[in-house]
Amino acid sequence: MKYTTGIILFVIALLLQFKLHGQTKKGDRLLQMNFGYISSQDDPNVLEKEKLESFSTNARMGFYLTPNFVLGFGLGYLREEESGRDYIDQNNSLDYNFEDKTVNYYLFFSFQRQLSPKLKTFINGDLNLGRGDYTERLSLSGPIGAAETYNAEVSRNEFMLRPGLMYFLNHRWVMTINYAQIGLHRTVYRFESSEKTENEEIRANFNPDSLHIGLAFFIRKKKKDKK
Repeated sequence: MKYTTGIILFVIALLLQFKLHGQTKKGDRLLQMNFGYISSQDDPNVLEKEKLESFSTNARMGFYLTPNFVLGFGLGYLREEESGRDYIDQNNSLDYNFEDKTVNYYLFFSFQRQLSPKLKTFINGDLNLGRGDYTERLSLSGPIGAAETYNAEVSRNEFMLRPGLMYFLNHRWVMTINYAQIGLHRTVYRFESSEKTENEEIRANFNPDSLHIGLAFFIRKKKKDKK
């Protein structure tokens, strides 16, 4: 956490030292691509281990209704995987793998504030409807030696607020950084056995997996020729 926060503060300090230029106006359009990836591994002892991996990407198009307010839509993909081994006793251990893959449809708005002509801060509000597949694999080692696989359809609905920064590389290209998120999250798993599991929660995430770096391209509104 401290390492990630330090990087972000360093980037902000660096950006503020460049010559400032660039503006947004009503009628501009924004094409944006975001990427996020994190991988972590925890081995508490020689008999147990856990690995987490998450990859996400999304493409968005937004329309400036005012110089500092954007409304738009998007499409994204999310893959999350958790795997590891749990120790049961000296003769048995459980290997597990949980994989969640969803396609996400977005409606979003963005309130922006000009810190300087080349730097903006913003808060995005994302309404996300996700659909996908979930697979759960369990394997018991030892004398029992059983293995099971469970499949489910995933429905995910959420509303998230995400703060971030926009840095204008030039008149057309912008780098974006999102960090942290808070909001409402609901996930429903419908298994092949007709079993249904629901999870509703209020999320406040300030972990490194909430960090997304993106690149955006502006389609500028053409100026009308004066007669």
